[in-house]
Amino acid sequence: MKIQSHFARSLAIITIVTSLACAGAVGAGSVVIPDTPDGTVKAVAENLAEGRPEVLWMALPPSYQQDITDITHAFANKMDPELYNKTFSLLNKAVVVLTDKKDIIQGSSMIKTVEEDDLDTVEEGWDTAMALLGTLLTSDISDLEKMKTFNYEDFFKGTATALMEQAAAMSAEDPEDPYAKEFQSKFEAMTVELLNTEGDHATLVISAPDEEPEQVEMTRVEGRWIPTDMADDWAEEVAEAKQKIEEITPESLAETKMQAMMMLAMAESFVDQVGQVNSSEELDALIGGMFGSMMGGMGAPPAGAPSEEPGEELGEEPSDDPSDG
Repeated sequence: MKIQSHFARSLAIITIVTSLACAGAVGAGSVVIPDTPDGTVKAVAENLAEGRPEVLWMALPPSYQQDITDITHAFANKMDPELYNKTFSLLNKAVVVLTDKKDIIQGSSMIKTVEEDDLDTVEEGWDTAMALLGTLLTSDISDLEKMKTFNYEDFFKGTATALMEQAAAMSAEDPEDPYAKEFQSKFEAMTVELLNTEGDHATLVISAPDEEPEQVEMTRVEGRWIPTDMADDWAEEVAEAKQKIEEITPESLAETKMQAMMMLAMAESFVDQVGQVNSSEELDALIGGMFGSMMGGMGAPPAGAPSEEPGEELGEEPSDDPSDG
């Protein structure tokens, strides 16, 4: 787990969750963000280690919080309810099937083509990933109306905190307890050294056990110290996101909705079929048939069909001799 830093990566998650969170406003609670760069990083690390992900939101400058909220509200108001609901319905169904058919899927020859180390990681984290996805996909993010008025602080204090608690509890059932050893302990043992401060800019060195120290540049924006890369790119990325949402019109949405709904229906049909298989062999046959149909639809000859004209052998020119054949 590369530091990169844990702080920078954690704050970056805020922009990814833009299209996801849920509603309601609450106070800052016990989270306090210091006005120093090293104090900020330490506060983020300590609060994450203690299961308080709302520190990620509190560490952002107020205008950044408003940008994210505005983008989310605008997206929710532009989104088609039927398409949105269908997407979440499919995702929820997929999680149920992936959970119920775990052994069959993991026994599939398709899965076994994955690199061994990656396959071990997938298998070990399967149950936790499905449980967390199930919690997330049945939370308020699945309600488009609530997305129109949601508050991110409440999301982190509610859903995000529940996800961290769920991950910690499931990890504790494993003798290796990866959550405690690879996540929590890293934040608890993290050290931060302030190299220099010049006006609204600072340089830190962040270190964690078993990892190389990393130098991180920080910038102060509206009294909050954030990674310089984020500060430099924020205005452009927000403007781009707002522009893309602005370009969504009822007409453009109608043009893409039919195709999107068809794709969702096809995906749901496949998920339903996976839900009916009783062995890894049946799953392999299903997947093979699906790819076969896709290739056939692109003009590929059906399996076993001759690739040459009648009477021609591979690599031979057709004969002009009437006596041949």
